[in-house]
Amino acid sequence: MPALLARLQDQWPALATGTPPPVSGTVLGVDRAAVARVTMVLFAADGTPVAVAKCGRAAGAEQALVREHEALRRLGSQLQEPLRGSIPAALLLDRVAGRLVLVQAALPGRPMTTAYYAPGHTSDPSAVAADFTAAGQWLDAFQARTAQPGGEPLEVELKRLKTAYRDRVGWSVEEAQLFQEMADRAAAMAAEPLPTVAVHGDFWPGNLLVGRAGLSGVVDWELARPSGHPYRDVLKFPMSYAFYLDRSCPWTGGRVAGHPGREDLSGRWRRFGSWPNLLGFGHAWFGAGWFPEQVRAFVEQREQQQGLTPLSRSVLFPAFLAEQALTLDVEQFREGYRCALRAFAAERESSWVWNAAA
Repeated sequence: MPALLARLQDQWPALATGTPPPVSGTVLGVDRAAVARVTMVLFAADGTPVAVAKCGRAAGAEQALVREHEALRRLGSQLQEPLRGSIPAALLLDRVAGRLVLVQAALPGRPMTTAYYAPGHTSDPSAVAADFTAAGQWLDAFQARTAQPGGEPLEVELKRLKTAYRDRVGWSVEEAQLFQEMADRAAAMAAEPLPTVAVHGDFWPGNLLVGRAGLSGVVDWELARPSGHPYRDVLKFPMSYAFYLDRSCPWTGGRVAGHPGREDLSGRWRRFGSWPNLLGFGHAWFGAGWFPEQVRAFVEQREQQQGLTPLSRSVLFPAFLAEQALTLDVEQFREGYRCALRAFAAERESSWVWNAAA
């Protein structure tokens, strides 16, 4: 930390941030992935956060820092205000005391998860709707600004995904059958253009900052892609929002106030695995009630705006689950998303995600 602060104080005038230089800092968090990073918040003399720094704990983490730096630089030149102001400005990527460090400008706001974990928040339909509205409005603007022509044919993408998933995650008769049906449906929509946009890659509430006027920032761009299909971010938000509803009130034995029926089919979902997020997955995409309806409305509204069809969703939803299993080298998440994919394979006929395309 002292070496980093000294480097930044020396170079701060050239960075043209319009803020005072950092004089102190604190560790915000440490990733638990095999290739972990340390995230630090740096403060000016008056205690105002002015920068965020990320440093890999091992050499293997450096590529993620490079990718995030490239994404922030690219988007900084591509986006216009006010959207550009909601993405951290890349200030520095350099070695400090032998470690590669990425420094970004700090953004205002607090993570959406702060309110999410407050007692009663996720049980209040109006509060949840406000979160979905804020996320949706920002994502709509981002995807509209980064829309681009062309894109890889879906059939080609699915073949590559199938190979990677089978080799790195696992394979079963159920998964093979699902991938075959996905391929058949992709072939049937070969003439249907699939929109291409820039992708954040980890668009979940913990990476969304909320201010007085709504969403004030989106952070953690290490999984960003310059081009991809809109569903990658559209699905990530409601999926992750559903996962942790029971963690907001951990003393209630897994039951969530305001979500009647969420636990009624727990046996149906637990037979696919012990992943703690599996029950939330089933509730969001197969359940009934105001929250599953909110999830469906969020997805269908984005589909209508992008000119997408239920057929494309029925293919790209399970593809999204398979991609998530490949994203992090963390066994818990890899096996968890595999549980979700196998559950979807077995129960798909009872979900609007699949059946609306029939």
